[in-house]
Amino acid sequence: MNSIDFSILIVTFNRIEKLRKTLKEVVLQLEALKSLQGEIIVVDDGSTDGTVENLLKEFSCINFLSLPHNGAAPCRWIGIKEAKGELIIFLDDDTLPQKGWLENLLFAYQTHKTIIMGRVIHPSNIWGKLTALLEFPQFSGCKLRYLNNFAYCNLLIPRKFIRKELLYPFTVEGLDISDRVCSWRLYKEGVEILFNPSSCVMHNIDCSLINLKNREKTYGAKFIIARKVEPTLPYGRFIKLGKPSILWIAKILKGIQNLCILNKELKVNKGELPLIVYYIIYLSFSFIRGCKEALKTAYGKDFITTRD
Repeated sequence: MNSIDFSILIVTFNRIEKLRKTLKEVVLQLEALKSLQGEIIVVDDGSTDGTVENLLKEFSCINFLSLPHNGAAPCRWIGIKEAKGELIIFLDDDTLPQKGWLENLLFAYQTHKTIIMGRVIHPSNIWGKLTALLEFPQFSGCKLRYLNNFAYCNLLIPRKFIRKELLYPFTVEGLDISDRVCSWRLYKEGVEILFNPSSCVMHNIDCSLINLKNREKTYGAKFIIARKVEPTLPYGRFIKLGKPSILWIAKILKGIQNLCILNKELKVNKGELPLIVYYIIYLSFSFIRGCKEALKTAYGKDFITTRD
């Protein structure tokens, strides 16, 4: 029996059609590899849309795990324990790998022997551009560089860097903050996180104003709670001082700065420019609303929850 070099891990919940597209592309790229052996693990977080029942028939080569609904982070940890590879590759169930994604991700690791974060692109409409500017600016661009954080939507981590104490807490107040906390703790330990733009995925999130408002509010809550768990994270001192209003100004300025940096890559035309600036300011209110709610309900309390 051949040994497994790497494991591709996807956590899913009620996204059968998006997941089907993701798996088709992942299987194609996995089959094209000749020098390395890999496996695909899908952890279903209690889906009610028949995800496992239907896709198991189409993808018999994939290892499906069915769990009760408990959130992505605990499912991710169970998938890690199930994985046989020395390299763990994380994908979201709504990401579509682009040409050369897997080969380039593995090549970057073989060259640099560290954590590899791939590029994340979004739909080309105005909502996709705003998502890139507000939520994923650090994972955009075409230059190889080092980061101080990562996200699980397009990530390779050598098993030697995965430890329970780095991943805990999985979930706080029902929010997954494991990527923020884990990446920062690894960064502080001196572990390099390399951004590799040639390993690219399309993030097929639902791009609309309502969805963006909800996501920004959730990101605001995560921002506060992550810094409660790990106070050394950037901007943690403002939370300690109880001044989210400073964060509102910083959020707007950061969004405009990202717009200046990524303007050409996102192909923002002159007609879109004032509208995008307006929505950067408008959506920052949702972010701060999430911050304030988190401060009221969780700040100063013992609200860390974990799961083995």
